Amino acid sequence: MLRILSTFDDRFSRFSLNVPRSNPNDSPCAPSDLGSQSGRDHHSLLSSDDDDDDDEDDDEHDQLDPHLRSAEQLIMKWDFSASTTQTFLFSDHRDVVPSYIDAVDSLHSFVNSPPSATPESSRLIDRAQNALQFAMLRLEAEFCHVLQKYSEPADPEWMMTLVSNRSGFNGGFSFSSSSTTGSRRLDEDSDSMREHLSKDTHEDDELFDGDEGIAKSHSIADTIVDLLPPEVVTDLHSIVVRMLRSGYDTECVQAYVGIRKGIVEDSLQRLGQEKFTFEEVQRMAWELLETEISKWTRTTKIAIEALFPSEKQLCENIFADSHALSVEAFMEVAKSSFTQLLNFGDAIAISRRSPEKLFKILDMYECLWDQLTTVENIFGESVRSEAAAVMSRLGDAAYGTFAEFENAIQRDTSRSPVPGGAVHPLSRYVMNYMKFLCDYMDTMNHILSERSGLQVGGSFDQREPDQSPLSGVTLCLMENLEKNLEAKSKLYKDASLAYLFLMNNVHYICQKVKASDVQKLLGDDWMRRNRGKLRQYHTSYRRTAWTKVLMCLKDEGINVSGGSASSGSSGSRNVLKERFKNFNAAFEENVKAQSTWVVWDPQLCTELRISITEMILPAYRSFLGRFQNYLDTRHPEKYVKYTAEDLEVYLNELFEGGSGSGNKRRPFPSSGSI
Repeated sequence: MLRILSTFDDRFSRFSLNVPRSNPNDSPCAPSDLGSQSGRDHHSLLSSDDDDDDDEDDDEHDQLDPHLRSAEQLIMKWDFSASTTQTFLFSDHRDVVPSYIDAVDSLHSFVNSPPSATPESSRLIDRAQNALQFAMLRLEAEFCHVLQKYSEPADPEWMMTLVSNRSGFNGGFSFSSSSTTGSRRLDEDSDSMREHLSKDTHEDDELFDGDEGIAKSHSIADTIVDLLPPEVVTDLHSIVVRMLRSGYDTECVQAYVGIRKGIVEDSLQRLGQEKFTFEEVQRMAWELLETEISKWTRTTKIAIEALFPSEKQLCENIFADSHALSVEAFMEVAKSSFTQLLNFGDAIAISRRSPEKLFKILDMYECLWDQLTTVENIFGESVRSEAAAVMSRLGDAAYGTFAEFENAIQRDTSRSPVPGGAVHPLSRYVMNYMKFLCDYMDTMNHILSERSGLQVGGSFDQREPDQSPLSGVTLCLMENLEKNLEAKSKLYKDASLAYLFLMNNVHYICQKVKASDVQKLLGDDWMRRNRGKLRQYHTSYRRTAWTKVLMCLKDEGINVSGGSASSGSSGSRNVLKERFKNFNAAFEENVKAQSTWVVWDPQLCTELRISITEMILPAYRSFLGRFQNYLDTRHPEKYVKYTAEDLEVYLNELFEGGSGSGNKRRPFPSSGSI
């Protein structure tokens, strides 16, 4: 409100728009300090001449060039210590600024190009130097006032929009929200396990928010923006030029750093980066830490691509006449903020390793990897080396975390079999993990190649020469998973269910590999080998599950001739009756048990049902056709309970355990009900 009203009446611009300080001395350029210092200097300078020399001073005054005399008078008129109210030329008296700057330049030229050395000229130079010192105190106060008036923390939404438009960076996050999706569930099937921090996406309706401190630019292609209005930068530069000429470079840099350093720190905080100690990071729950890492990744990218370059450009424009001071001022302003970001990365790198942390660590690693060149361009080689060291430690953490993932597969020794022979949660966890890891394939190959020869989990890197580092490690990892699943299959008492379990899991793994970039890591030979295993498990399942049923349909021991019930011996008829009874019992037992079993994939389920049907129905039709007439014709339904069509209906109800319809199986008929 004050800024808007100041456009109508400049008296409002005298009020500070910043939060008032509890102690004026806390300000890097407290006007009261400057005023009192000016008063002390004024007293010491003017009292250097005795009162008895007043006539001599009048003579010197007469000898001073009228233009210089006017300059001296103007500077002393605006002596900061002599003012009863704190007024500023650059905000309250713009019309005076050109003549004041001209007065400073005139006195400076006189001091640097004095007339011939005489006692009188020396005293004139002293007077000019005294006036310049008062002018420097005034300009330092003006510099602080203008810089503080127009400095505000950067708008996070605006900077994020600039970065996202340039590089496609995901900006779907509200800075007014700290919501999180919580831990990623790797044990659930999902097309994409990379969850956004927020479902809402922000589209800035306006890139201009009026005259609000930061001059916003529409130059979306370039993420370097004007942090201050151009006319303000021009004013600040003109002040800096005069102060540097008079040897006030230290005071000028300190004043700049004292104001802009806090602004940059506030900008980082508004972007979402909080200050945490190493101990706080180590104690933080993973759900919260996951959110903070996401904030760090986003903040670091925006800071390196927009905030720090823009701050550096501001330094270069204000200190345009001194590259050394520009670099010094920028490093003092921004280095500690960048170090804060690196410290958080270091804290993550030394935190406890667990498999779910890998992807967030890789996000941090990639963020620094992508920005190293930019960091060097902004801060120089030494700071780039610091960032590279943190990145390397994050790489070590990612390497160790991946090793922990492989160890977790080997250590999974759950003793409870999965009901119905379904896909084991470990299989889902590993395949979803590997599918997600493929998004970081280049990064993981880089990390592993830098650490070749080191042990990953329980295996050394023994890949073929033409394989990538991640391929070799992934093959070892899948081998460990297969061994673990084979061990878990032995938990089933029914051998046929054990084979169904292996078939389910191998088929699931193959489907996941085929549908993702994991196939690139494992190769065609691995796929062929595991498809062969799948066929082997299928054959073993059919043999162990249905051989007993088929054995009941053999004609061994049945000696009949002719085509009627009276043909053949009574012993053969009894054997025949027993065969039908045994077939009915074995078939019903299998159907009852396997209706509760699970086949996760509909296509695999259909193929299994067809395979069993082709195995049972032809044998049953043949047996029924050959021997049905040799049974007791008075009660054949006691032995022949099913037609071939009935058997097909029951076989099509197998493996319904996972569909929720297992309890709706068609009931078996009782003997004699047909």
